[in-house]
Amino acid sequence: MKNNYFAKSNKETILEHTEKLIKNFNILTNIYSNVNVNKHLLLLSCIYHDLGKININFQKNIENFNSSNYSGIMHGLLSLAFINVEKLLLEFGFSDVKALIYSVALHHERDFSQITKKNYSVEIEKMNSEVKNFNFVLEKLEKLFFEISGEKIKLFPDVFNGEKLKKLSPKFYKLGERLYSSNDYEMFKKFVMLKGLLNRIDYAASAYVEVEKKNDFLEEELENFKKKKLKISEWNKMQKFMEKNKERNVILKAQTGLGKTEAGFLWIGNSKGFFTLPLKSATNSIFERLTKQIVSSGNKSKIGLLHSNFKDVYIENYDGNDLLLNENLKVVLSPKEFPNLKNYIGKTLITTGGTTLLGADDKAGIAEIMTVVEHINEFEHGPISIAFTPDEEIGRGTAHFDVARFDAKYGYTLDGSTEGEVQYETFNAATAKVYFKGENVHPGSAKDVMINASLVAMEFDSLLPAAERPERTEDHEGFYHLISVNGTVSDANMTYIIRDHDASKFANRQDTMKMAEKFLNEKYGDGTVRLEIKEQYRNMAEVLEKCPDAIENAKNACKVAGVDPLVIPVRGGTDGANLSFMGLPCPNLGTGGHAFHGPYEHITVEGMETGVEVIKALINEFVKEA
Repeated sequence: MKNNYFAKSNKETILEHTEKLIKNFNILTNIYSNVNVNKHLLLLSCIYHDLGKININFQKNIENFNSSNYSGIMHGLLSLAFINVEKLLLEFGFSDVKALIYSVALHHERDFSQITKKNYSVEIEKMNSEVKNFNFVLEKLEKLFFEISGEKIKLFPDVFNGEKLKKLSPKFYKLGERLYSSNDYEMFKKFVMLKGLLNRIDYAASAYVEVEKKNDFLEEELENFKKKKLKISEWNKMQKFMEKNKERNVILKAQTGLGKTEAGFLWIGNSKGFFTLPLKSATNSIFERLTKQIVSSGNKSKIGLLHSNFKDVYIENYDGNDLLLNENLKVVLSPKEFPNLKNYIGKTLITTGGTTLLGADDKAGIAEIMTVVEHINEFEHGPISIAFTPDEEIGRGTAHFDVARFDAKYGYTLDGSTEGEVQYETFNAATAKVYFKGENVHPGSAKDVMINASLVAMEFDSLLPAAERPERTEDHEGFYHLISVNGTVSDANMTYIIRDHDASKFANRQDTMKMAEKFLNEKYGDGTVRLEIKEQYRNMAEVLEKCPDAIENAKNACKVAGVDPLVIPVRGGTDGANLSFMGLPCPNLGTGGHAFHGPYEHITVEGMETGVEVIKALINEFVKEA
């Protein structure tokens, strides 16, 4: 038994470092009790993340104060060997466990290309000679109490493979693989939240600082600032408005000197607030205003300043060839995979740095709208209503949209791809969850008794047409898309999304799933399969086909802007679908972006300029009508 396994070159042990993460975990989850993450999984990621540092090669580097130059297999990958997957699956779903595993494996971004499966297995086997000495640390961690939302809890028992470390099955982790939103969006969201919060907690622990400071002071400090330094009895009309509308999204436009900064602070109040500004000088100015004029010395440590650069790549006069976005990860943007790039030869192309999204979906649309607003007094127009809906990707962006207050005959969303797109058809959409109940007995006496829930799930999927999956469909062809599978012998579940432009075909797809449910229940017994279908949105063509002038005006606007209108269906959804059924007919327009939801996302400056001209021409079409 020993605890001289070090996590840091200053000889801080793995146990000491992990205990610091747990402390920061408690701070963060108590301040933000409603944070959208499974707190038990986040706690486990904090505990697992550095266990791989018991690797003898890593420890030798630590002893020589060379941990930063360590060239062996990354400790995050080795930490996976400690994870008792079988135990965790009893507590969480498959996607939860996989998201946890990837957050541990990838909590430090490294180049994994030189690691072989053989070397990986060898290093894990080497750690088995060390784990007996380390088990005392694992036992201590299992006995600790943690705070989750103010409640004292213990770690689940047997969460460590303490006796025998082993490489995880490929269904949970594939060496060098990364998770992307396009493959399984729900799992990706879980992974991003876990990894992001783990990194934050870990970095704070490594810097020997508390992970979070609670904002319980700004409102009082502002009141003191108003009375003692500004020497005024009340805020101005704009500032009062912001103070009263803390719970609303607000766009504030005012001249310099009218008090926008204080208005922003009043809007934040005693909540967490971020200022994201395009210039470092502006960020510095806001920081200095707070720390030198408004906030007293006792609270200055609760305000932080961060300068960073998001890596966009601007390629002027693009030549039509492959673009190496990230050398370490071998991310290449190629016309072979994205033929649309050939249309942008000679133009200014904006791409990612190969590790993130670009944000063109749908920040490009916002940029184009705001550019039009910037020049709104330079051309003739009637009354114009503008709104920005949140949470579009998960379909809740219009939940509280006030169509009557918006007060418009038509709306247009800028949520499309190629410049010149005019779209008035979306999918009809539904989510289907299928639950399977098995009969688990000892396999030695299973004949004619066992019902394997996971195999029944596979059989269910086989009853759906294999040619009607996303990877085999295009244009107006609908599909069944299996997005997650979790299963054991006793229980299994699957989640599908169902899509089709045609309402009758959409209904038939639901019926097909219901027939599969009925067939398997007749085969294996009632209650073996349970199907739940929830409709999400409908094809907005039902509404927009009755409003041909809304579509024709958009097509005319494209022609005026110098681009041929491209009338194609949306192979997905858009907030315009929900808005159309809420009484605001709402076609969708292209923004110029491509390859959304991944590191290959790209757009051209010229494409966005075209988007601006389309909006201006569209406004003019309605002036002509009036």
